[in-house]
Amino acid sequence: MTARRSTDTPMMMTVTAGRTTLGFILRRGDNVFGAFDRAERSLGVFKDQRSAADAISGEVVR
Repeated sequence: MTARRSTDTPMMMTVTAGRTTLGFILRRGDNVFGAFDRAERSLGVFKDQRSAADAISGEVVR
């Protein structure tokens, strides 16, 4: 087993606005990211972190 590089994307990232949690991004594999709102409802699967974050931000605006 090899150690992950410190430059690798973390398995889970929190998306926030100030102190408010908007949602989460989970890395599911190479270039596969799942986006979830703060209630942990799936918003879909995306090819990059930016698209996943945009889905979370867009959900908050609606």
